[in-house]
Amino acid sequence: MAQNEWSTAELSVARSSLAATSVGNVAIFAGGQTDGNYSKAVDLYDSSSGRWSTAELSVARRGLAATSHENVAIFAGGETDDSATSKAVDLYLYYRSSFVWSTGELSVARKDLAATFVGYVAFFAGGQSQTDGDFSKVVDLYDSSLFRWSATELSVARSALAATSIGNKAIFAGGQTVGYQPSKVVDLYDKSSGQWSIAELSVARSNLAATSVGFVAFFAGGYCSAGCWSSTLDMYSDITERWSTAELSVARGFLVATTLVNVLGKVALFAGGRISNMHLNAVDLYYSQTSMTTALLTVNRSVLAATSVGNVTIFAGGQTVAGYSKAVDLYGTSRLPPSSTMTPTPTTTPTPTPTPTPTPTPTTTPTPTPTTTPTPTLTPTSTPFLTPTPTPTSTLPSSPSGPSLAVTGSSSGAASPGVIAGSVIGVVCFVGLVVAVIYYRTRLLTAWRKLRGVNQDSAKQSQDSAVPMV
Repeated sequence: MAQNEWSTAELSVARSSLAATSVGNVAIFAGGQTDGNYSKAVDLYDSSSGRWSTAELSVARRGLAATSHENVAIFAGGETDDSATSKAVDLYLYYRSSFVWSTGELSVARKDLAATFVGYVAFFAGGQSQTDGDFSKVVDLYDSSLFRWSATELSVARSALAATSIGNKAIFAGGQTVGYQPSKVVDLYDKSSGQWSIAELSVARSNLAATSVGFVAFFAGGYCSAGCWSSTLDMYSDITERWSTAELSVARGFLVATTLVNVLGKVALFAGGRISNMHLNAVDLYYSQTSMTTALLTVNRSVLAATSVGNVTIFAGGQTVAGYSKAVDLYGTSRLPPSSTMTPTPTTTPTPTPTPTPTPTPTTTPTPTPTTTPTPTLTPTSTPFLTPTPTPTSTLPSSPSGPSLAVTGSSSGAASPGVIAGSVIGVVCFVGLVVAVIYYRTRLLTAWRKLRGVNQDSAKQSQDSAVPMV
């Protein structure tokens, strides 16, 4: 992809409320909601080849959460077609340029949860049960190095929250709680100490987006109350342990966030979203806490998914004025992109996604004040998660099947470096042997010819000496 340029593609199935993450050279877009149905479609984009392929989740669902670390990508929870919440977990291990697929379960079925990784541990926090409407404070932890699950709790039960990680900390911010009231609670887990602490956002809100740049966590936008949409950008520095605020170019909720690595370091991108029934195409790019520029998506949409892989950021799917979208915007950059005039075009959705309308309006605090009151950590109860055993094949895997931990996979058929090196050494030895044979054969032939000449001279002298004198 050319640097500093946008390009477009399409998902295999138009859908919104999907989840995205990346592992290795592959970006993965899974699940979602389409016309009258929930989807198990998985679209995979290989940034090294620029090619798309497809697979399937074990269970069709929307409102799931995704996260990844090194060669492991995990999709968990969600809502299924029968209006029930799901415990399903799809785990993809990126192994020798292909995938090994396996399945598992959360401790509690829920949708609209948040996920992030710290070290080798994945966190799946909060959410809501569709069957009884209860908000959850459960945090499921999956240790990818030990293949084991455990559980703990947030300080406040809530769904539609946002999560990201900086350094050794996992941070879970905002969301909606009892009565669909927006929350300003922030739960911080410090992996180095194993302790939880709490803080607050400057504005209580749900359906916000989160990402991190270096040691700074960003929490952007969101739905703050009836008729109120937020442009607030709360930033937390892991170095100073202080909070600060900024503003998005356009107030909105149901947006997405991701981080792209370029030659300048990292850039946080916040894209799409909506204000009430108006979908937006705004993109805000933050290169630091003080440097910002803007761009536009090709299609106005909200409830989309985003991730970055290689030198490319990808925004996929979503809901538009016309329904569900299969639009994909890809952005690749190596230097600061030119600023665009921010003119997001609002469009009216005939059938918008229902939005809770609580009557109380929360009080806005311009500058959030963190509190460092540690909350007790529950003693995790570990349960084993089966270790996937890769089985080499030559193609991308199909979806996992069955409720148990079914593992299938594939591996690259390319020759290994050891085989190539051995072949080269063999050729070199053979050539050397041929050269040596030719060399010594020439030496022996020359010596034989010289010896033959000496013998002929000796015979001639003997013959001459035998002739009698007259």
